[in-house]
Amino acid sequence: MKKWFSFGLAVVGLYLLAVFIRAELENQKAEKRIIEILTEVASPWDASVMRKYGSEWLLNRAPLSPEKIAELAANDLGSLREIIKEPTCNFQAGYERGSSDKRIWAVCNVTARFDKKTATLKIRLIAEPTPQPSFFGHLGDSLKLNDFMGTEIKQ
Repeated sequence: MKKWFSFGLAVVGLYLLAVFIRAELENQKAEKRIIEILTEVASPWDASVMRKYGSEWLLNRAPLSPEKIAELAANDLGSLREIIKEPTCNFQAGYERGSSDKRIWAVCNVTARFDKKTATLKIRLIAEPTPQPSFFGHLGDSLKLNDFMGTEIKQ
């Protein structure tokens, strides 16, 4: 009986360890993905690239079009020069307004130096539905640019 209890405890411990490791790996993928997207979208600001990486919501339902976002960002910040601080991303799950589908977001803070100013951008990536993933499928591959939640100007 003691062997079975120890075995069960070991299995549960390994499972919990795997959950935490997988969560950390997904967080690292989101951080790499936001660097990849921001580097391409903001050097210089390009609406066509934003459309390439944009979510369905950004492309079809956002109050500001990718063209308007790119224009405003180019005027206020200028082109991206460098990312000066490692981004931090936090995953959240919830329901989109008016939908019963549960969605997963990664809210990322990225501090970067632009031509005109240094700023911290708060950007939300969303896991878009993709074809059925394999057992080992990962979110990092399906994260799309959803919206710019805020900007904190440093200079």
